[in-house]
Amino acid sequence: MIYPYLKLIVIKSNKKVFKQMVFIICKHLLLLQSIAIILLSCSNITEKADNDWVLQGLKGEVKSIREVSYEANMHFGTINQGVKKRENPFDKDRELIFDRKGRIINDVYYEDDGNVFEAYKYTFNEEGKLVEQSFYNSDGNIESIHILKYDEKGQHIETIFSDSNGQIRMTNKNVYNESGKLIEELWLDSTKNITSMFELKYDIRGNIIEKIWYGHDSNLVSKWTYTYDDTGILIEENQFGPNGKRYNIKTYDQNGNKIEESSYAPNGSLRSKVSYIYDQNGNKIEESSYAPNGIISAYKYELDQNGNWYRQIKYENEMPKYIVDRVIEYYD
Repeated sequence: MIYPYLKLIVIKSNKKVFKQMVFIICKHLLLLQSIAIILLSCSNITEKADNDWVLQGLKGEVKSIREVSYEANMHFGTINQGVKKRENPFDKDRELIFDRKGRIINDVYYEDDGNVFEAYKYTFNEEGKLVEQSFYNSDGNIESIHILKYDEKGQHIETIFSDSNGQIRMTNKNVYNESGKLIEELWLDSTKNITSMFELKYDIRGNIIEKIWYGHDSNLVSKWTYTYDDTGILIEENQFGPNGKRYNIKTYDQNGNKIEESSYAPNGSLRSKVSYIYDQNGNKIEESSYAPNGIISAYKYELDQNGNWYRQIKYENEMPKYIVDRVIEYYD
């Protein structure tokens, strides 16, 4: 969890403009989340990932992924593509480009007509460290730039978030202990005031066991706890609110695959539950969502010979609703 970076956007009384605004906000959050994933992987919540292939759960040397969503049509018992449509109206079709080391270098989002909606470019230094994230609008102009800095040990110590005019909008600073573990994460606004702070604690094996999020007023916002088996595999993750009540729990199997996630209402009652099914090779093939009254939706995946999914079908009340097709290209 990270503190959001939101740019000010003038909203016209236009539905399309409103959708674009929401999409931009969501993608800024996802861009920040990519930094958070790097920090989490370095914090031993899971085995440290070497590249984006691992972070994306991809097998083989993937060169690119082009993802397009459609309504699902049932015709004589066969599920076919209908018109282009996203389950989330604020989402977009997407293309990811990887270099030969498995790092994402371009992330492009498309309108339904195939024109570019916006794009993200990632730049790495000679040591393979991510040093810049650039966000471009549909005209190809830069909207924002995120600069990442490292210390002499190669530890990510700072990210500076600037707008297209070079004005700093937010800064992230990280503090490490003598063992190189991230122990404090600070988020500051343009006036250098702390807006959020995260504290991390570890066990003697170096596995993270607790993460605490404080708001700008130093009040507790949320807390995460992590439990491991005797071999150091993460088996349970809990999230608590400021009142100390647990409102999210994730459980994992012996291979580190998430098998269940449950969310709870403030009164402690179950709000939703998601279960995950994997094949014998550890590839996710089904994801089902439950409410207290039963299954409400399910995603099923069709895999290629490498174990990467090329088709995702969403079902509601056992009827297909959406198809997401992927064209995956591999390096030779």
